[in-house]
Amino acid sequence: MAKQRELRRRLTCGQMARANCVTEKTLRFYQKKGILVPSDVDEETGFRYYDILQSTKLDMVTHLRGIGFSLDDIAEIDEDKSIEHLEQRAQEQLASIQQQIRELEVSRQLAEALVKDCRAFENRPLPDHPMLVQLPERRIITFDMTPFREVPKASDLSVSDMWEWELRFVKQEIVERGLPLSLFRNVGFITSLERAGGPCSYVDRLFVLVDPSFGELYDQAEVLPGGMNASLYIEQGYDDEGGGRDTERFGKLLAFIKENGLEPCGQPYCEAISRFSRFFNQNLDSFSRYSIPVRRKQVENDPS
Repeated sequence: MAKQRELRRRLTCGQMARANCVTEKTLRFYQKKGILVPSDVDEETGFRYYDILQSTKLDMVTHLRGIGFSLDDIAEIDEDKSIEHLEQRAQEQLASIQQQIRELEVSRQLAEALVKDCRAFENRPLPDHPMLVQLPERRIITFDMTPFREVPKASDLSVSDMWEWELRFVKQEIVERGLPLSLFRNVGFITSLERAGGPCSYVDRLFVLVDPSFGELYDQAEVLPGGMNASLYIEQGYDDEGGGRDTERFGKLLAFIKENGLEPCGQPYCEAISRFSRFFNQNLDSFSRYSIPVRRKQVENDPS
């Protein structure tokens, strides 16, 4: 049997609360803020009574709270009592919500990327074994390392130390350019074929990946071409003394390319896939991928 409800015009605080699915504490708080004051107070008993028609105002307060307005905002809107002012505040709140949605979308993309990184680390290929990998086209923002290298360096810094300082340079550049700091993750570097195959590998530029959630920033970013790559996964970025091993790794890739009848067709690069091990203070300091874009070796036509 349906609950019997007593219908009346004047309601006690408890009755008003139950009729509107709120608590008496909420009504008392709204009264304190001056947003919803009882229509009548019994001078002898001190009991507060609400008019049922005040439920409409309570409905609007609930609606505005759902949009994200604070009680102080609602009190100010109520005091102004202007539909034009209400519309203006609603437009401002809409703009704020849209900005939050954009920020949440970026956060969602980053969370998805982190899950992907974790799974890639858990299912990582055998390290230090060259292989062919098909990679998608991606977008990157690059950072010229020339200004950083002009800064005098302490002689006791290892390659590992210097890499950490280069990462700090990228982080500072991101902030100075007014870019989202969330871009600072899984930083990679680009070198040249000449330097990759030479006695000393040298970083031309550092880069960060940009995904479509960054909108206009993504559209303006440089393209990192996709396609077939000779790749090498590594779990240890440096030797025991913090020395670099980039030349050794790119050399191994170049030998693999030659042995398999391939040829380079793009700039060599390395990208960090995760730094979980360093985060957890374990011995392995990174999980990264060295890559050189390749194609089948072009055979010149016999003119005879």
